[in-house]
Amino acid sequence: MSSPRVCRGVVTLEVILTFPIIFILFLSVIEFGMLYTLSQQVAFASRYGAKIASEEVVAGIPSLNTSGGGSRLRLAIDQHLSEAGVSESCSVTLQHNVGGLAETQIDSPATPADCECVAHVDYYPFGQPYVRVTVCVDVSENIPDLLGSFGFSIDDTIIEVSTTFAYEN
Repeated sequence: MSSPRVCRGVVTLEVILTFPIIFILFLSVIEFGMLYTLSQQVAFASRYGAKIASEEVVAGIPSLNTSGGGSRLRLAIDQHLSEAGVSESCSVTLQHNVGGLAETQIDSPATPADCECVAHVDYYPFGQPYVRVTVCVDVSENIPDLLGSFGFSIDDTIIEVSTTFAYEN
């Protein structure tokens, strides 16, 4: 039979070996939960921006998302994000074919190195006017990098969400 002193040593060794794994799992659940919440807020901001653009009058579409960080669309999206506790977007892209020609407007006050966000041209609804809004948010400004010291860093990660709505006016 083993003495109680040896059993205590085995239990201590098991705790020492399993604690780092349990700790990393705990931090990953917290970080990925926060990442999921952030992605849902960015998706809602993209839908909100697409709703605003789809209800804009035809004459107002070209000036809706002008560059320079002062566009009405970007300000509305950033206000929604700030109300949700998220930092401002690093890029807002408006693509549309209202008025017959496809056009892309990018409002990105961040330097391109800070926000590598490109609106994808993968699907356009044919036969009807549409608007597509792409919102990009820097993850490192919104979520602490809990797993960075373990080699799983989220620095330089951008969440990019696009929403396409039919033009309603």
